[in-house]
Amino acid sequence: MQEDKDSNKMKFNINLLNCFGIRKLDNSFDLSRGNFVLIYAHNGTMKTSLAKTFLCAEENHNAADV
Repeated sequence: MQEDKDSNKMKFNINLLNCFGIRKLDNSFDLSRGNFVLIYAHNGTMKTSLAKTFLCAEENHNAADV
């Protein structure tokens, strides 16, 4: 996570490639209004894959597809 010192905003930048079926995801989440982001979507739209990728990052494992 990095802090944007010019605007005093907290931004979470994510850049994923081939993680649990996520081919590519490059996005920035603005957390200046709070400390969470809600992801709501239909089944099969990578929510669980994203959670598994974060878990691998937390446990310092490689999340790249085998």
